Amino acid sequence: MCLGLLMHDAYSDCIFVSGGPMMRQFRSLTLGFVMTSGMREADVVNLQTIFSAHPRNRCLFISETGEPVTGRSGLRLEANCRFSQTPKLDLLVVGEMTEQSLQNPQLQAFLSREVPRASKVIAVSNAVVALAMAGCLDEFLVTADTPSIHRLQQLGIKAIDCGQTIVDGKFYTSGPCTSAIESAFMVMNELRGSGLTKLLELNLEYHPKARFSDVSVPAQAPEELASIKPLKIGVTVSHFLYLPDVMGAIDVLSALPKVEFYFVGDAPTKVQAALGPEVFIDTPFEDCPPLDILLVGAAMPKQSMNVELLQFIKRQSQQAAAVIGVCAGSVLLGQVGLLKGKTAATNFHMRKLLPHFGAEISRGEVVADGKVYTAGPAIGSYEAALMAVAELFGQPVAAYLEQHRLEYRPHPLHGVGTPELAGKGLTNLSLVLCCGFNPLYRQAAKIGCRRLAQTTA
Repeated sequence: MCLGLLMHDAYSDCIFVSGGPMMRQFRSLTLGFVMTSGMREADVVNLQTIFSAHPRNRCLFISETGEPVTGRSGLRLEANCRFSQTPKLDLLVVGEMTEQSLQNPQLQAFLSREVPRASKVIAVSNAVVALAMAGCLDEFLVTADTPSIHRLQQLGIKAIDCGQTIVDGKFYTSGPCTSAIESAFMVMNELRGSGLTKLLELNLEYHPKARFSDVSVPAQAPEELASIKPLKIGVTVSHFLYLPDVMGAIDVLSALPKVEFYFVGDAPTKVQAALGPEVFIDTPFEDCPPLDILLVGAAMPKQSMNVELLQFIKRQSQQAAAVIGVCAGSVLLGQVGLLKGKTAATNFHMRKLLPHFGAEISRGEVVADGKVYTAGPAIGSYEAALMAVAELFGQPVAAYLEQHRLEYRPHPLHGVGTPELAGKGLTNLSLVLCCGFNPLYRQAAKIGCRRLAQTTA
């Protein structure tokens, strides 16, 4: 399942399934994730999720000043390290950034200093340009997002547009989204072994599908994109929110014009995401305006008893054009009656909970039923959002985002992202490790439903 803390504990208990030498399971590694203002948050969140699953991977979130950084959607992430304090890294991850950040002399100095010291480097999209500008890529073969390829070639770098990660020496370069995630799986496989990486690929249900690859659209934005009215998008945020469950949808929807995100919770404060960076709630439930799209990701079972959260979801879903529930977020939708009589999805560990809310279990990882979109963890967030975009704004818009903004071209490393692909042995191991969560969610959901009913009686 996708719940981050459980993944962390599971890996702590399962080091003997690794396909590599045992010592690499015990070795402590330091990983750094560069954060810049206006960055593509998914490049930090999704990749860090993969690495943080191992308990001996120490993750640093590095900003120029050590202060919090606001990404392109408005999500604010806490840093815990500044450029000048960065230790020698086993892995440095640099994601997509704004042109202003790309030209930042302090960033260039940081890269010039730290890239040679790092054992491995992942660079995503125009971060590959940043490495080239810092003089780090001479003689290496690289790739990036399509718009950056020509720029790299102008800088004299050997760059090709191949649609998947290129590994040359210690450099793992890629375009966005699936290619970036697969870079992380590759490095995890090298650092911690194939056994753990296969289990992680299954637990994250990494089985992406390009859903609009048969729709032919030019690289130029379709006319329909410009005609979309301004959108208000709400994301529920709580302590130990599993951030990748909403990050994919945020990545998709932030590519639409004139969107405004609200990161909504009990009160404006900083909260700890599950295994990820601390993030900030910017809007309390009572102050959130009517939303066009509501995103609900997995949270800890305690949130199923949070009446204010349940009331917010129920209230906002009445006028929202789309409601997206990912992983255990589907449970929260079920608690407020949104799944009754519908076909719904969640992570494969929790499917048996869905009939308790009057839902029929979908065998697919992503399903749309009316205006409710439900999905398995992490990567399902991308596909649920793309399906919602197709329904609300047309397939050409969804296809443009998928093909040209996300460059959604999956090449899973091990291809074990579903129980059917993983086989009985790996699937049963995953189910055993996660079996303790279902009773907790079921009991918490009962309590939450009872409390909600009492408030509306």
